[in-house]
Amino acid sequence: MKRWIGFRLLNRFFYITNYIMKTISILTLGILLALPSIGFGQAGASYLKIAYEGGQIGHPGLVVGWNKAFHYGEKQKDSGKIISREWRYGAQLGFYHHRRMHTGLLALPQIEWLRTGAKGGQWGFGVSAGYLRTIIPSTFEVIENQVAQTHFRGTQHFVVQPHLRFGGDLSLRRDVPIEWYLQTNLMWQMPHLDGSTQYFLLEAGITYRIP
Repeated sequence: MKRWIGFRLLNRFFYITNYIMKTISILTLGILLALPSIGFGQAGASYLKIAYEGGQIGHPGLVVGWNKAFHYGEKQKDSGKIISREWRYGAQLGFYHHRRMHTGLLALPQIEWLRTGAKGGQWGFGVSAGYLRTIIPSTFEVIENQVAQTHFRGTQHFVVQPHLRFGGDLSLRRDVPIEWYLQTNLMWQMPHLDGSTQYFLLEAGITYRIP
């Protein structure tokens, strides 16, 4: 009995947390997506990105996003080479398809730190946190003793996704305003059953610096 009550309280906690974080993440996403149009923080560069993101070959997905540099610094080594470091904030929208299970829709504000070497090599880390909505195929419900198929039914989740990124900036050697990158993501999803779950995801994409 105590265990059952504990599960009920835990599920209630996750439901309330999920609702609050859904509202916060959607509001934050709207503000971040509006920033380019209102010209906030024009001192830093802006970037558009598109990338593949998936857990396996059978779980393909796509991510599009926008990032803005809000803090930038350079350091010159004794050899004369210049190393840059910057912080970026932004937002991304994405989806993935888990065959026979569900399709996931993501809305994730993001912040990351990035180091760029003299020859354009890059590495960095960051975190995204936001909203996941799943759409489950072939769901049914009973209406007046009749079984009817329903559409666009699914579940709602709060996700936190730290990442580690490696790549390169082509503008330093080829004068092309494009960065390429490979990124490992750890998605922490809750609620999931009576707790949470984690997934490793691979992301590979490019970013384009807006002139």
